[in-house]
Amino acid sequence: MSRTSRCGAADGLLSPTYFAYFLIGGYLGINYVIFKSWTERNIIWILFITFISGITYVGLLIASHYSNLLFENSPWYDISVLLYSVGIGVSFLWLGHLLLNNSYAPIRWLNSISSYSFGIYLTHPFLLSSYKYFNEAPGSIWGYNLYTFIGFFIVFIGAWYLSYVFRKLISWMIMIYQKSGTQKLQS
Repeated sequence: MSRTSRCGAADGLLSPTYFAYFLIGGYLGINYVIFKSWTERNIIWILFITFISGITYVGLLIASHYSNLLFENSPWYDISVLLYSVGIGVSFLWLGHLLLNNSYAPIRWLNSISSYSFGIYLTHPFLLSSYKYFNEAPGSIWGYNLYTFIGFFIVFIGAWYLSYVFRKLISWMIMIYQKSGTQKLQS
C-alpha cells in the first residue's frame, strides 16, 4: 500500500518525477542550438500543449479539492504538471530570445541589470540594512506596504548604481595601472 501525502506526492516516489526535470533541462542545455530552432518552428504547438496541460493540472487539482477523489498521485496529474512546467519554461526561453533579438529600450535596461547582477547581489544587503536602520517600519498595513515598496526601489536602484560606479572605478584604476606600467617599460 502506497502512502501519499496531501501535497500529492507518494512518499519515496518524488525522485522519478523530479529526475525528469533534470533530464529534460540537461538535454535541452546540451542541445540548445537544435532546441532553439525546433522551438521557433513549433512554438504554436508548445503553447497549445502548455495551455491544455495547465488546464488539466488545475482541473485535477480542483476536482481533487472538491471531491473525495485523490488525483494528485495519478499519472495524469504528474504528466500534466511536467508538461505544464516544462512548457512554461520553454515558452519563457522562446519569449526571452524573441525579446533579445528585438532590442527594445526596456530590454537594454534588463540587460544592464543582468550585467550588474552580481554587484547588485553583493551590495544590496548593506543598503537594505542601512534603510532599515535609518527608517523604522510604520504600524499600519498601508504604511508598511509603502515602506516596503520605497525600500525595494531605494535598495535596488542604489545597488545598481553602486555596481555601476564600482565597475567604472575599477576600469579606471586598471587603465591608470596599465598606463603606468607602459611608461615604466618605455623608460
